[in-house]
Amino acid sequence: MNNGNLIHLSSREARENGSKGGKSSVETRRRKKLLKELAEIIGQAPLTEEEREHLLELGIPEKELCKDFLIVVALYEKAAKGDVQAFNAIRDIKGEKPRDEVATDIPNSIRVEIVGDNGMDFPRSEEEVDEERDPRYMIHRE
Repeated sequence: MNNGNLIHLSSREARENGSKGGKSSVETRRRKKLLKELAEIIGQAPLTEEEREHLLELGIPEKELCKDFLIVVALYEKAAKGDVQAFNAIRDIKGEKPRDEVATDIPNSIRVEIVGDNGMDFPRSEEEVDEERDPRYMIHRE
């Protein structure tokens, strides 16, 4: 990377780009808020008689009947038929989602020693270091 291939923006251009990003962010948050509100409204919407009877047959109390319960029941029914995504959604709703962890094989500490300079100049950047060919650098893993 060098300065020759960088695009230099004037402060006015940088300000305009920042303003565009801010406006886009506000619009995205507004849209997400509307979707959340819509999901809550639909989740509390009245049930059809058929949906109501189905939930009552499953033992859900009359005062709890709503579309949200119907959706959870539908997820259970799909999961029972082998739908893995439905199973994962139920697991997440129940708060049983496993933690995502990434295993690494990086040692706890790495020590870099300068063995000797042999009258050579030290590199000015990482790009100038060739650890495999340059005998000045040895990596010790502890």
